[in-house]
Amino acid sequence: MSLRHREDALFADWLRVRDDFVPDGVIDEVEYLQSRVRVLMVLKENNGFYGGDIRSLLPDGERTPTWLNVTRWLKGIGALPAEVPWTELESIDLTERQRLLRSISVMNLKKSRNCLPRRVIDRAEVS
Repeated sequence: MSLRHREDALFADWLRVRDDFVPDGVIDEVEYLQSRVRVLMVLKENNGFYGGDIRSLLPDGERTPTWLNVTRWLKGIGALPAEVPWTELESIDLTERQRLLRSISVMNLKKSRNCLPRRVIDRAEVS
């Protein structure tokens, strides 16, 4: 069974009990498994992405500010132990961003779309 199928099976279970769940994981299994260094980006939350599965967002290279910086890190990691001059990282085109982002896995710590707490806790309650 492929990584994607195992992720999908796990997420199907979670989606049955959480309708606000946003799936994540390996973007492109072939690219990820062929990578010299396998990179897992651990993110705090889905940052307002409500379009379903984050694995479908990254191959398009969308959300430029965040993923452009991640692409720079990937390019630097891929070049190790050599250094990559800033001139090679400063402007990365969409095609290169799409290529590099396919090789990673992404995990959001907060898996839900709802970014607001259900109840505001009074400081006196926890003191």
